[in-house]
Amino acid sequence: MEPIENAARCPQYRFQSPIRWRFCYKMNAVALRKRHGVSIMSRFDRRANRSGSGLASGIVFLLVLAVLIAKLVAAASGSEAVIDAPLLQATTTSVHTVDAAGHALLSVLEVFRLPAHLKRLREMEGELALLRTRNQQLEEVARENERLRGLLKLHPPREFGTVAAEVVARSMDLWFDTVVINRGANAGIKVQDLVVNGVGVVGEVAEVGANHSKVRLITSPDFALSAVSNTSQLNGIVRGTGGGQLSLGYIAADAPLKLQEKLFTSGLSPTREGGARPRGLLLGYVAKIKKQPELSTLEVSVRPAVSGRGLRYVLVLTERVK
Repeated sequence: MEPIENAARCPQYRFQSPIRWRFCYKMNAVALRKRHGVSIMSRFDRRANRSGSGLASGIVFLLVLAVLIAKLVAAASGSEAVIDAPLLQATTTSVHTVDAAGHALLSVLEVFRLPAHLKRLREMEGELALLRTRNQQLEEVARENERLRGLLKLHPPREFGTVAAEVVARSMDLWFDTVVINRGANAGIKVQDLVVNGVGVVGEVAEVGANHSKVRLITSPDFALSAVSNTSQLNGIVRGTGGGQLSLGYIAADAPLKLQEKLFTSGLSPTREGGARPRGLLLGYVAKIKKQPELSTLEVSVRPAVSGRGLRYVLVLTERVK
């Protein structure tokens, strides 16, 4: 029997000889595979596959049924934990395995996302630096506003006018402290005019140009000004000692001077040729009092009210023309 040519005869064998009928289809299917090089599944093969899958399904069903029966028997006999423990352990192990696999997958994905994260991190660092710069600028503006408010609160005597100025330079000499301001003779400033800010006395004008002036700071050794103590009403001369400190001279050894007592300008000039001085401007605080047995005066150290560091805006007190 030729397999291909006699394929039409296969159905007539179905009732005559079932074995020959199956063999006929089988042989024709094999011949078709060899001739055409394709996989052709015969009805017999499909039935066989269905039978195999059905067998697998049946086995799974039987296993599930066996587990259920075992649990029912265990529940009836009171030994359900014996069955539940292995099932619980298997379930827990499966959950942990799936969870670990999920974390591993996420880690792999994060590795691929790392360049994007690094780029975003650099962008955020740039934004943070910009915000810090803006914050510093705002803080500086706030400090300047505070200084200006301090100047506005200052009420000099009526016989004195004021000229607002900005510090534009500072001497690098560590002993003689001076700064340069951006106002000069054209604004009515003269030598020995006192310079103040919202806290107290800054210094006095030492040199004057047309549009700038050099200011001798209160801590410079060549600065001297008549002072009066706030509580004891003692008069003396405040001098700069260099290094950011002052001294108070001509105080009697038995004077009732106290620590932290405030010192103000007395309104007097320490020299004959000195000009008029306003009264009541803060100079500093008594920091140290030392008695000198060999002398009849006290050695008094004074902490200046105004530090030369960080000066920005000042007022120059000019004597009004009468």
